[in-house]
Amino acid sequence: MKKIFLLIIILLFSFGQALSLGEYGGYVFFSIEALEKEISKLDTEIENATKYFLKLDLNTQRNSYFYTESFLKIKLEQRDAARFYLKRNLEEVEKSKRERNIHLFIGIGIFSVLLLCMTFVFRNKNI
Repeated sequence: MKKIFLLIIILLFSFGQALSLGEYGGYVFFSIEALEKEISKLDTEIENATKYFLKLDLNTQRNSYFYTESFLKIKLEQRDAARFYLKRNLEEVEKSKRERNIHLFIGIGIFSVLLLCMTFVFRNKNI
């Protein structure tokens, strides 16, 4: 009875470990949908600010010109950062999918080996 109980505990523990291996790489700091919305919002703001910037007269609206110029620089940097994070997150998602498939394959292999060992123990009761 102790052997059966011990084998069941080992089997459950190994199966749980095999499943938890695939969950590690799936964490992404920013969601992809939120980044795509942020990029589209920034694109719209940049487009509107660029239209306004091109309409300004440098001789009469010097303050608005410099304000709009600095606004555009900040928004362009924010958009570039958001695109960088989006690219990195898409790469991490792809990498985690591959790792999850590998870990799932390894987990199923470990589970099947332990299942075979358990059937071997039950067939050979002299062990």
